[in-house]
Amino acid sequence: MKFKLRKLPVAAALAGLILILLPAVPALAITVVSSNPSSLGQGANSIDVVITGTGFNPTDTVSFSPADGITINSQSPILSTTQITVNLTIAANAPTTARNVVVTGGFGSTATCTGCFTVNAAPTITSMSPSALGQGATAVPVTFTGTGFATGISIVVAGGGVSVGTPTSLSSTSITAPVTVTSGAATTARNVTATNQDHGTATCASCVTINAGPTIGAEQQLYANADHRDRHQPR
Repeated sequence: MKFKLRKLPVAAALAGLILILLPAVPALAITVVSSNPSSLGQGANSIDVVITGTGFNPTDTVSFSPADGITINSQSPILSTTQITVNLTIAANAPTTARNVVVTGGFGSTATCTGCFTVNAAPTITSMSPSALGQGATAVPVTFTGTGFATGISIVVAGGGVSVGTPTSLSSTSITAPVTVTSGAATTARNVTATNQDHGTATCASCVTINAGPTIGAEQQLYANADHRDRHQPR
């Protein structure tokens, strides 16, 4: 009896060879070396962080350990073997500690950058003096009191019509800055928010009240108009 050898298609032969060799192929090596920024403050919201390393693939994923208080809102498509961008939100009560950054590869490999990312304490803002300003107030020196103030901090008064200028003095617990109120600013209590450069943020509820500005009565206006005319009449 004669046996006839059957030729396998080339594709089938290659597939069989891959299946034989696959267990012997090591997982692709990945490394994680840094994150930028390397820290964010409590209360930071929707901030992009770039993870740098080597050997990244489109199926890799980023995580933090411990993960308490860190939310990964999204991870951008991985278009580079050396960078992954994730968008983070830090809870206001997130533990203030260093975290490991972990990248898990699609082939089962894992790389860790120990202590590569830190959650910082947010500033606090407890009061401002004076605590009330009138419509039309211009460059009034105001002192904001709290904790954790750092160079580059910004102070914002909610509701519009109130602007805070560049601080004239700054310490970790006190900021003095000129505040201006437009004549049309709404007369109401306002929240005041302090945000450090690490995006850590805190709010003082109803920290300042905007009062109505002075008004000129009809009789006073009549004299003002008369005086204006007199000063412009030919002598």
